[in-house]
Amino acid sequence: MGIINFLASWKSCRGKTYEFLETIPEDKITWKPHKDLGTFGMQIRHIGVSQQAYINGMKSGKIDFKNKKYDKDVELDKKKAISFLKSIDKELICN
Repeated sequence: MGIINFLASWKSCRGKTYEFLETIPEDKITWKPHKDLGTFGMQIRHIGVSQQAYINGMKSGKIDFKNKKYDKDVELDKKKAISFLKSIDKELICN
């Protein structure tokens, strides 16, 4: 898969994430589908933190998931969650 195909696929896939986020009411970002599962916000944060680990791995040559630092507000605020994803998407596409 060439870079053009990757970017097209990535934008399509991530577009579905943004479409999904747009449908969630602001007060439901902290909703859990089950007591043992994470909230929508936690899932979005996990997607972003994992993506950041892969971006860092592409830069350094080693993928590492040890960095557990993240902005907790991403899990609580839909606008911050969207902004977080967009910022790391921009970093992925520019690198």
